Amino acid sequence: MVKGSITIGEVVDYGRRRLGFSIEAGEGGLERILRYAGVECIDLGASFLSFRNLPESVPVVVRGAAPSISSLLLWDELITLIIERHTPLVVFAPTVTGGCPSLFSEYMDTAGTVLATSPEDPPYIASRLTHLLRRRVEGFISLHGVLVDVGGLGVLIRGASGSGKTGCAVELIKRGYRLVADDCVEIRRDKAGVLRGKAPVEIKNLMDIQGLGIVHAGSVFGENAVLEETMLGFCCDIRDRADIMNRSRRAIDSCRLLGRRLPRIRVPSGDAKEAVDRIEEARHEISHVRTVLPR
Repeated sequence: MVKGSITIGEVVDYGRRRLGFSIEAGEGGLERILRYAGVECIDLGASFLSFRNLPESVPVVVRGAAPSISSLLLWDELITLIIERHTPLVVFAPTVTGGCPSLFSEYMDTAGTVLATSPEDPPYIASRLTHLLRRRVEGFISLHGVLVDVGGLGVLIRGASGSGKTGCAVELIKRGYRLVADDCVEIRRDKAGVLRGKAPVEIKNLMDIQGLGIVHAGSVFGENAVLEETMLGFCCDIRDRADIMNRSRRAIDSCRLLGRRLPRIRVPSGDAKEAVDRIEEARHEISHVRTVLPR
């Protein structure tokens, strides 16, 4: 897997655009570099046990009701941990915004730890920051969609809920192709820069099929119907038929994932067999990984 890095300044810029970040202290720490893709929520008034067990240099999101943060001893403990753990970024959630004593901000300036506030809920802040860090540091993203291996190339099927993504996957499986992931796809960039996809461990080999519910694809369609991982070859976006009719139905354009360009086709919703016919045609047109578009 390709490893990378990101500065706290870049994280803060993202936070300003997406999470309403406001910087309260520690601007001297904006040039610090993150190489670990993790974010932790900690609770004021708790034992900070999870914080103590974290690797060093992990951003934290602080949550807790205002009445629980009046103790100076609690603030002293939190300051000590932040300094000991070389914490580069601390984000205060709405319930603690304004409850931070001035002494805390002064310590953050001294430690070079960026202190920010955000109006968003703590779990949401942590999830969005984690997504950013995994993408930038680990070359990794999670997407809503379906991934099927079609003759050695992975087809990432995307579309709105109910557009027929799983129906396309079922039709592809019936034609002898193999499911990699349904509903959520984890995509990473390997050392050669090739994109590879698989299912999260929690939903590996599972499909949510209309009329059947959640089933194990290997049990329903046979062991050869599933595959652990595949190389991404192209994307297939399911759109309204009217939108498709306004375009060249056979056109192949491109989209970008993790800094790579992939061929993309569009198929109309509502007819899985028609969509899969087009996917098979596109697979033959995109006959080798070298046809994956350059950066």
